[in-house]
Amino acid sequence: MNLDDLNAQIQSVGLHSVRVESVLDRSGDLRFVGSLAEYLQAVKVVKSSFVLVSTIVLSEDHFFHSESDPDDDDPDPEEEVDMCTVLSTLSAFKERIGEVGHFDLSAPMASTNLTFAIIEDWWREFVEQHSAANSIIKEERDAEFAKLDAAEVEKTHLVTEQLRALIDDKRFTSLPTQRAMREYALEKLPELDMLDPQDIKREIQNLSARIHAKGIGHR
Repeated sequence: MNLDDLNAQIQSVGLHSVRVESVLDRSGDLRFVGSLAEYLQAVKVVKSSFVLVSTIVLSEDHFFHSESDPDDDDPDPEEEVDMCTVLSTLSAFKERIGEVGHFDLSAPMASTNLTFAIIEDWWREFVEQHSAANSIIKEERDAEFAKLDAAEVEKTHLVTEQLRALIDDKRFTSLPTQRAMREYALEKLPELDMLDPQDIKREIQNLSARIHAKGIGHR
């Protein structure tokens, strides 16, 4: 069905078709169960003279997945993924670009609206495959993020071990204050910047306690 066909059917029963951008789906609305013809007759019964009509048209944008990285400093951080490269069967739907796949109809009543949806079979299939492609993209990105997180944890562990190894640095152990130890450590190990300042403070405190316990400081 296309929009012209739908408008013709609405007008054939003496109703007016009013095109709107979207039909709000309110919790109190009544969803009609039955055929389009039965719905239009029900609209007349409730004495509504018009039907609001909104549509979802398949567009080129439906074939691209966009996601923004909040940590990306790029002024235009959206990264687009061609979903057909993720799920090749989506390509078959490109011939339907410009077609309406979903119609929402709504007729006002005294205290609510009587609504009806027309969903083309091909649109249902497209939505199902589109959802599957989105799931694949999410799984792949989650796996990539997990890999990055693991690498970050490993790097943090190595840097922390380098900091702890300063207990064998005679110049470090001779420093009189924890503040001096921290400044020395940051100068010697610039990669410490990747650690949380509170973690560095805690490690320095532990090192200072070990130094004093072993009696190797202030030589």
